[in-house]
Amino acid sequence: MADLILIPVLALLFVGAKRYDNGFNKDYLSKDNTLALKGACALSIVLLHIGGVTQAKLLPEITAFAVSVFFFLSGYGMITALKNKGDSYLNKFIQRHTIKLAIPYFVAALIYVIYFRYAQGNLGFKYYDEYKVSFKGIVSAFFEHGYTIVVNSWFVIVLFVFYLFFYISFKKCKNIEDGIGFFSLLVIAFTVLMFYLAQFKGWYTAWYMQNFSIIVGTLYGYKKELIDKVIKSHKGIVVSVLGVILFSLLAAFGVLKYNTDIGGHINTAEYCVLTCIIPICVAVAYSSIQIGCKKIWGGIGKISFELYLIHGLFYYMFQMGRLKIENKLVFCICVIAASLVASFILNIINKYLVKLLQKLFRC
Repeated sequence: MADLILIPVLALLFVGAKRYDNGFNKDYLSKDNTLALKGACALSIVLLHIGGVTQAKLLPEITAFAVSVFFFLSGYGMITALKNKGDSYLNKFIQRHTIKLAIPYFVAALIYVIYFRYAQGNLGFKYYDEYKVSFKGIVSAFFEHGYTIVVNSWFVIVLFVFYLFFYISFKKCKNIEDGIGFFSLLVIAFTVLMFYLAQFKGWYTAWYMQNFSIIVGTLYGYKKELIDKVIKSHKGIVVSVLGVILFSLLAAFGVLKYNTDIGGHINTAEYCVLTCIIPICVAVAYSSIQIGCKKIWGGIGKISFELYLIHGLFYYMFQMGRLKIENKLVFCICVIAASLVASFILNIINKYLVKLLQKLFRC
């Protein structure tokens, strides 16, 4: 039943979608154009988590790699800005990005604390039952299992770590090639650490499975001119090669998962490999096709960070107590609607606070 929510979502993506006049848009990954893509990815992440809660069949499969596209766009955006602005881009880099991440995160965290404290008395009902809402409980949940007070916010913490890695790499290295290499090594080392924590210390697997896409985004941004030239001149070949690679990988991983006794390990390998391929496929498709209802997706893109942070609150809220919703489709609609409204309000608050702190720190 929950899978039915895909019908209006896919309709918004495809109704009104059109191919660019010359078959290629050189600004397909510009800040304005990627806003709609971020909106689609943010809603996909909401649907992914709703699918897990409602035990839907299609939602988790279709939306599984949305975070990898976010990481890809982050890597692409940072390296492109560095190429265009030079070393001046790194001036107050940490202050700028810390403020943009930290303010929305702590505002959302405050809301979660208030809800968990007064509505439940513990940190959630699925993962956090053993932890009380206190500083000690929040810290213990994080260091023992990688659980965060803002539900599913591992992405924000990992992204902040990658910002630090990017800054360190390009401050240390004299040229972009060396910087990308050092940055990639740091990301790989961090991913190995997260894999160790997941396998042996009880952390959950999300912390490492989609990290490599930020390296792919960085490489894509560095060589975008060459990549665009190849796409524009040999679009059919590029699409065919990517299609064959993607289908072959999905088929191979599918066979291994469902016909061997090592399905769980294969699932990990599948994520780590496909998280590098799928963002490239999305970028190539996006270079030729404008998604439907671009203004709507662009509007969601403007509040995508808040949407990512706050939607977990509502799928907890609508599963229990007086607000519990039994019908899975109605549950999906209510979670999405409440999350969008709350995200719009939080975005207004966060913009004000971010501008205030940026002015204070002059960054």
